Amino acid sequence: MIERRMKFSGKVQCQIIDRSGRVIRSYPCQDNLIVNNGMNKLAVARLADCLTMAKAGTGTTPTFDDPGVTVASQTGTTVTLSGGSFLFTDTGTDAGKMISYTVSGKTVRIVSITSTTIAVVDHVESETTADFLVYRTNQASLFLNVDTHAQYATGTGNCGTTINSTSMILKRSYDFATRGSDKTYTEIGIFHSDSTMWSRVILGSSVFVATGRALRVVYTLTINYSPLTPRAIGASPITGWTFTADEQMQLPCMAGIDVSGATVFVAGSGDSTFSMEPSVAGNCFISPSSTAHNAFGSDGPARGTNAFTKAHTLNVYTSLDFFRRKTVSYTLAEANRSDWHSFGVGNSGATQQGLVVITNASQTKDSSHTLSITYKVTWDRVLS
Repeated sequence: MIERRMKFSGKVQCQIIDRSGRVIRSYPCQDNLIVNNGMNKLAVARLADCLTMAKAGTGTTPTFDDPGVTVASQTGTTVTLSGGSFLFTDTGTDAGKMISYTVSGKTVRIVSITSTTIAVVDHVESETTADFLVYRTNQASLFLNVDTHAQYATGTGNCGTTINSTSMILKRSYDFATRGSDKTYTEIGIFHSDSTMWSRVILGSSVFVATGRALRVVYTLTINYSPLTPRAIGASPITGWTFTADEQMQLPCMAGIDVSGATVFVAGSGDSTFSMEPSVAGNCFISPSSTAHNAFGSDGPARGTNAFTKAHTLNVYTSLDFFRRKTVSYTLAEANRSDWHSFGVGNSGATQQGLVVITNASQTKDSSHTLSITYKVTWDRVLS
């Protein structure tokens, strides 16, 4: 199985605009908390479509809890609290929250609450009397929703996609309606179009919008990819083939945002069928080309000559997994050659590639064998 990883970090900035759209005040950018429902949505919707709405509210519930002097110890999948006054509540309230250990940086998700001092979490770690934070990643909505954005602020600088040597950056600016009365906002949420919340932030300073003015929310999402340079595969991940190989991301091969705010294929982001989106089956290829990888973000090198391309089959997604497998199977009659040297994810012509694996020697697929390759797309978030 071949794996591609991506990690998200988002920032929210509030601005006050006049009737002409001129910015008259800008507030500092703030990190947001990407929630579980948003992460799950990526399994069934393109990433840029998870960011189609902005909402503003007046809630004040924090996005994380700081337990103060209370510390946590973890053995196996059991977390035990001691010292201080911070306590768990119950499974209905706490399941889905993330515990982040301050020093090690390790994170675990709460599955159930055994008592006010004991929680069962999703995987094994080892921690002793560790400082920690509890992130409210199980939030499903704003706590006191007030308004929804009216339109996008269009044009370069307001909406768009940037691809650099390490990441892809998506940006949307959401303009709210001109206020008919004064309003003060304390929380912002970014949503999918069906109102599934992607992220939430409590504003460091409340945002006051006077009559005749409007709120603009600028959201920037950075997607960091891995591997960005050739990474060695020590043993063949394909039963029946024997090779070592290097794997690397070439292009994001995901949907982007254009200057109008629309979700689109962005020239330079790769495959127009969005093959690296977890929600899209997309295409894969197998090629005799042994040409080395280009730098991340580059368009090529083309591997289309004599390549065999085929659509993936999406495997079933389980809630809170935050990964999705895509499998391609070549029949007895397909892709029969003795000089296959690279394979990966890309467009139907193998001229643009996302994740590319280059083997150290030619491989054979003949009419006596089928060939199955599974690709795993994994996504994560920066807790903030």
